[in-house]
Amino acid sequence: MERQSLTPAQMVLLKTFAGVRSQREADELTDVICAYYAQKLDEEMQRLAVDGTLGQEQLDALRKQHLRTPYRS
Repeated sequence: MERQSLTPAQMVLLKTFAGVRSQREADELTDVICAYYAQKLDEEMQRLAVDGTLGQEQLDALRKQHLRTPYRS
């Protein structure tokens, strides 16, 4: 098995979560991280809309796609 080291970002998160004292704090910190990435996604979507890369036609086509992995029973 190949040994992998943690990235600097992973180390920051580990150190940050090490100071968490309760599940509530962990949940709040997780919410902050999720909000950060939601904001980044919104910014990227806005950029794509402004530069014409992504328009309503493309969004409508994406909405109709079936992207789930088929599972067999």
